Amino acid sequence: LQIQAAKNAEITITDAEIDRTVERVASNVKQTPAQMAEYLKSRGSSIRTVRLQIEGEMAWRRLQSAKIE
Repeated sequence: LQIQAAKNAEITITDAEIDRTVERVASNVKQTPAQMAEYLKSRGSSIRTVRLQIEGEMAWRRLQSAKIE
């Protein structure tokens, strides 16, 4: 819903922005993005799920900022 609301407001999040955040998150747990993806897979999750969550959070923040401004 966050992503959909942002798209309706013509707010987009690029793959490069998501990649940078994935790299930062992986680095925080002392892993590469590939290692983190394997860890998530071994726990029944996926990097795709994390990427969608990141996209939603980033889009929502931008939408809120745009509405406040």
